[in-house]
Amino acid sequence: MPEKKTATHSAEPAKAKSQATRRDSGSRRRTTQASAGCYRALGLPVNAPFDQVVAAHRKLRRQHQRAGGVRLGEVARIDSAFREIRKFHYRKAKSHRKRQARRIRVRRAFIRQTAMVACLVISTILLGAPTLSDYRLEATEVAIGDVLYSQSESKHFGVVIGHDPAHSFRSGPPVESYRVRLAETDEAVWISRHTLIRTMHVRTPASRASK
Repeated sequence: MPEKKTATHSAEPAKAKSQATRRDSGSRRRTTQASAGCYRALGLPVNAPFDQVVAAHRKLRRQHQRAGGVRLGEVARIDSAFREIRKFHYRKAKSHRKRQARRIRVRRAFIRQTAMVACLVISTILLGAPTLSDYRLEATEVAIGDVLYSQSESKHFGVVIGHDPAHSFRSGPPVESYRVRLAETDEAVWISRHTLIRTMHVRTPASRASK
């Protein structure tokens, strides 16, 4: 027995919802029928443009007022029909404005989210992803005895004669560097690995490459 009561109670919300749906559809049907009657009272087809409704209302109102007598009662009926149609058009326009505002909000939210995703992707590419120079910096091997050529002028720059994994320059933190003997002046200078890889072509001597 308790199980039957439970089933009955669970079916009640669905029944109430269906009754409410029927009431709403019946109300909309009655409203449509009433609006159709108002249009017919003005001699217009259903859902005629509002400017035609205004023109027909003014024309019929003037005709009945001029006739006088019994036709004065028609003026109230025409005015009532016009008010109903005006309310219908007002509600329709208000509903349209709401739908349009909702579409605009959805479109703006979509554009905002798309822009955020695009900015995130671009920032990841520019800041987080390694660049070609980073790959080249990691992949290039430099050893003592390698010959350096300038990338800009393609001429002999010098020979690597030393290496320091943490060389201290006058400014900045210690960085990996190489001691290079310059080809033109025979002077020995320290160059950071980053600068060397970015500005020099590194060539291994044939004698060491064959080994």
